[in-house]
Amino acid sequence: MKMIKRSVVIVLVGIVLSGGVLGQTPKRRAAVVPGSRGIYLLRQYLVFSKHNTAFLGFAHNHVEQDLTMEFASLANSAYTCASAVSVLFSIYDQLSCRADRDMAWPLIKAELASQANLLDISAKAVDHNIVTYVKTPAVAAAAARMKKDMEELKAFLETTEKDQQ
Repeated sequence: MKMIKRSVVIVLVGIVLSGGVLGQTPKRRAAVVPGSRGIYLLRQYLVFSKHNTAFLGFAHNHVEQDLTMEFASLANSAYTCASAVSVLFSIYDQLSCRADRDMAWPLIKAELASQANLLDISAKAVDHNIVTYVKTPAVAAAAARMKKDMEELKAFLETTEKDQQ
């Protein structure tokens, strides 16, 4: 009998933690589902996380250690940017009052501009280091891919900054 009670409690906790019964999500949580911006930013977060891991791997193997650690740091900054902007959009999407959305948008717009500027500076630093210091082809190729991804995220932020939804 004690085992049955314990099983029931475990099932109930699982239902509460999962947000519903048998995979059903309550309607009040539907707004939490990320839109296309959220999905894109999550993908970018994962891309920069992989860049970070790759550069840490190079550094661990003593391949241009100082440069690869710098590239890992820049990748870390980029995935922090993607994560922070994603959180801002999640909060913004939860605002139901138009007046609240209108008040929040200028703050988000300013943060988008700031993050785009930081990404631009990071992309230029990566480019400078590739041209000036990198000697290993694998490191140069990985850094070039990261620079391209930074420029893509920057363009997304600049486009989004101009569009109020």
